Amino acid sequence: MQNPIISPEELAARWGVMTITLDRWRWTGKGPRFFKVGRNIKYRVQDIEAYEEQKARQSTTYTQEEVLLRELQQAKMNKHRRFK
Repeated sequence: MQNPIISPEELAARWGVMTITLDRWRWTGKGPRFFKVGRNIKYRVQDIEAYEEQKARQSTTYTQEEVLLRELQQAKMNKHRRFK
């Protein structure tokens, strides 16, 4: 199976950001996984899609992980209250 590969310019166009933003994210360890071929930066589409899924949100307030964590904490508190 072939893994499609795109350039930073293509990713910037996909997300509507500047390539310098992607440069900064790579420098700080943010953003999707990438690899280098010589001096060229490349992204695998599967890594981009995984990153997009990770960043999906239910609201502007919380990330999906934060929503799940809050629900888990609420369930634990409710269970604890029932046994008091």
